[in-house]
Amino acid sequence: MKPKDDDILVDVATLASVFACDERTVRGYAERGIAVKSGRGRYLLKASTRNLIEHLRETASGRGGHEAVESLTAERARLAKEQADGHALKNQLARGELIEAAIVQDRWSGVCASIRQKMLAIPTQAAAAMPAMSRAEIDVLDRLIRDALTELADGFENEKGAADV
Repeated sequence: MKPKDDDILVDVATLASVFACDERTVRGYAERGIAVKSGRGRYLLKASTRNLIEHLRETASGRGGHEAVESLTAERARLAKEQADGHALKNQLARGELIEAAIVQDRWSGVCASIRQKMLAIPTQAAAAMPAMSRAEIDVLDRLIRDALTELADGFENEKGAADV
């Protein structure tokens, strides 16, 4: 761009000093059309300053250009969604529709321990109910139940580990 009669040409260091920023920022402003170049390493001081002031006004008023408005709108929408989700969870908890994970885990641990205890008692109960069973048959029944419980526990640990990743 050719300088107007009343505009002053300055180098990047001078413009950076006037704008109170570093030279890289001035070059970024030039790429965005805020700092007005007039030849290699030369900038129009007044035009660049007017452009920067306008840019800062737009940014401060929330009109910081199309990208800034889109970004701000997206952030506001994300925040509104997070707040709405938080209120929905609180309402569901208050209505008793949700249970805290720690409570569920505690209760399921108790249920699983009870199931294990009852399953392990089956061989003894079978021996009492069927006196003709041999000790070897009771041992086979005991081993089958223990293997099944171990397999279930291993499967649960593998699923839990995969879900935690």
